[in-house]
Amino acid sequence: MKKQILSEVNRVREIMGVKLLEQTKQKVKVGEEKGEYIELDTIIFNSTYRANDDKTTQNMFNLFLDKLLEVIGGNPDANEAYRNGTLELKTAKVTAGASNFYTGAATAADFMNDRITPMPEPITISGEETVSGKDLLTYELPYYDENEVVVKWDKHSKPYRGNIDLAFRRADNFINYIAERLPTMNISVFPQLSRIPDGSIIDTGGVIDKVRDISVYPNPGQVIIADLLFGYVETVEVFEETCTANITIEISAGGPKGGHKCDEAIFSVRINGSNIGIANLNNSYIDVRAARVKNIKKDEGNDRSIDPKIYLPGLPTSKRYPNQRISDGQEGGVRTSVFTIDSNNPDLKWGEVNRIEIKSLVQPSGTFGNVQLGSQGIHADVPNVKITNSNGIATPGGENGYTPNVGMTRGSMKTTELLVVDKCGVPWNLSENNPKSKNYIAS
Repeated sequence: MKKQILSEVNRVREIMGVKLLEQTKQKVKVGEEKGEYIELDTIIFNSTYRANDDKTTQNMFNLFLDKLLEVIGGNPDANEAYRNGTLELKTAKVTAGASNFYTGAATAADFMNDRITPMPEPITISGEETVSGKDLLTYELPYYDENEVVVKWDKHSKPYRGNIDLAFRRADNFINYIAERLPTMNISVFPQLSRIPDGSIIDTGGVIDKVRDISVYPNPGQVIIADLLFGYVETVEVFEETCTANITIEISAGGPKGGHKCDEAIFSVRINGSNIGIANLNNSYIDVRAARVKNIKKDEGNDRSIDPKIYLPGLPTSKRYPNQRISDGQEGGVRTSVFTIDSNNPDLKWGEVNRIEIKSLVQPSGTFGNVQLGSQGIHADVPNVKITNSNGIATPGGENGYTPNVGMTRGSMKTTELLVVDKCGVPWNLSENNPKSKNYIAS
């Protein structure tokens, strides 16, 4: 909400019948924020691999997609993101299963047929109890006991490791397959998708899926178990309020109200310590007669040489920071230097708090550099300063615009503060960013 932060100025303007001014601001995009993560229910479906095959088929993807759309539909956030086309896969943890049969014999299993319960450790039957007279490995489970199922390949065997590798490749290939196909289904995939493939051996009684006893082993070993983490692609734009200071500084002297007539009124105008130009308020003989002034040295604290053809008598006062000098051409007449401030200029170091200052350049002896301009020294007491911003007058200046109002004393060489403003050019004592201001808005 906009706030009238120049309350005192507006109060005066209201008394005068002048339209009130408001701070002009705009919102500028400064960043984006991602939406939250969505963790869906685990997706489990029976896969249809051929023996020793690890390739994902379109049919398997279709089975997966049916399950995926079902769990998306059961999650309001995910469903809305899917319908908006803003759902994005972040993490795919996929475990592929295989039956506990490999290269012609039963292998050890990792999980029982429910695919959740870990298998017990196999037991060894002594050769004294077997027909072959050899030790045999089996599980102490009814099916294995009744059907005399022998586990030929334990977890240290090469066939068991081959079976696990097969399951792992199935999981890895499945992740790659869905990463390629999901975008065609209006679901994007995070470029740095976290891929976590795994494999496990499911107990099917030591046989391949199609010959298992489904009364004891209802679930096939071939299975895909997918735990997927999605996120919103939709971005939330982050804005901050910004503004343009649009500051103009007018420094004047002379005229009937100013009471100034001399050639010893030259000032440096500064923002945050950087010189932005020279206010030449001279209005006596040198200025009017355009006397030739030579051999002017470098200004103390100014890294640019002072060129008399630029600064005297009354020409534009800066090449780097052009400003307007207005003169009525009369001795004792009005002189005004106008500075328009570009707060985007990096030289000014414009920030949350900014200081506008003025400094006398004519020495107390009346010299400017090594040129004698007069004998009385700097007329530091003559400037009238009016500073305006996008809200209007920030510091009102004197009556008729020329009465001295800075408060410097004659001969002063001090750097004098004219006004402190915030980033929008609002006087700091009225700024909504100043905790001591009644207009302060806590962030």
